[in-house]
Amino acid sequence: MKFHIGTILAAGAVVLVGLAGCRAQSGRDAGPRELRIGVIMPLTGSYAPYGKAVVCGMELYGEKFARQHPDLRLRLITVDNHSTAEGSLAAYRKLVQKDKVPVVVGAYTSANTFPLLPEVRKLKVPLITPTATHDGVTGHSPYVFRTCFNDSFQGEAMGRYLWRNVGIRKLGILWCLSADDGDYSRDLGRHVMSAFMENKPNRVKTVGYNIGQKDFSSQLRELKDAGVEAVFAPLYPVDLESFLPAAQAAGFLVFGSDSWSADGLLEKLGEAGDGCSYSCMFSPQYQKPQVAAFVNFVRDRGLDPGVCLAQGFDTAGILAAIMNPSSTAEDIAEALPEVRNYPGVTGPTSIYEHGRTTKNVFIVKIVWDSVNRRPVRTLEYIIEPKSE
Repeated sequence: MKFHIGTILAAGAVVLVGLAGCRAQSGRDAGPRELRIGVIMPLTGSYAPYGKAVVCGMELYGEKFARQHPDLRLRLITVDNHSTAEGSLAAYRKLVQKDKVPVVVGAYTSANTFPLLPEVRKLKVPLITPTATHDGVTGHSPYVFRTCFNDSFQGEAMGRYLWRNVGIRKLGILWCLSADDGDYSRDLGRHVMSAFMENKPNRVKTVGYNIGQKDFSSQLRELKDAGVEAVFAPLYPVDLESFLPAAQAAGFLVFGSDSWSADGLLEKLGEAGDGCSYSCMFSPQYQKPQVAAFVNFVRDRGLDPGVCLAQGFDTAGILAAIMNPSSTAEDIAEALPEVRNYPGVTGPTSIYEHGRTTKNVFIVKIVWDSVNRRPVRTLEYIIEPKSE
């Protein structure tokens, strides 16, 4: 049995806690007809702010569509993975074996999603991730999908953008050498390097660092000695807070990746982000009616329309569009590869066999507003996937 995006079959309801934010978990007051969705996200630990934002976005989607489908309910059964791989695996087993959900959303990082893949192949309950961008997450199982772009598309788009649109001719790439959590920056950096160096050898200088490092003086010296004009730095927030002020002080133009779009990060960086640009999955300045409606809907609740919120919102929307209360895991696994141009707030999203997903890459520039003492994000460029 297959379902198509053209017919919105279901939606649901959630309860928000005041105007400060969304609840970490959904209510248990099941209606007569439900769409049950398991969710694995970090609600505690290093990535808790971002996991909570994804869940909040899913709940906001439920609130909106509950008004249109009062006889249906989107029920999120959310389990905290504590920002760990072990927690993700335990959560998936609980959701599938105990809660009997037909689909699971998660986890936040690629590192915490990888351990789920063997279990997904074994239990055959589809997993769809809104934020794990590593290419290797999908492609090995007909039950694993994503609603975000992957690192190869993001990296290739950014590499070509830096050469063709910005005019950079010698690029430095800073990537993490740590065994834990280093795959993201290394994989993305390699894709940027490959695209940037098309028929242009010896144009990239790579420099490594270790996660949690505070002093980047030796790396910056090495980049300076190599004569690079700009640095691509796909760093997680904890490292970016140390690196970016030093890089700006050294006179480098710095470009980043979707990790820079973490909620609240630019406010922490302050003036150090001025003039930098980064790639991401969502921009509230994207000129589409559904984006304007989403931004107003979110801000009316005192929330910031960030990337994690938007990805959670669209992921819930895609699942609601292909599900009905009797959908099985097999139904959902068959329907997801047929999603074409879902009109989400993050742009049109298409999902294909082997978990490949296409969507826009937004290039956002940071400008420091010295009067109001805050960063302002400006949508600079949109890289659209080739139509198929």
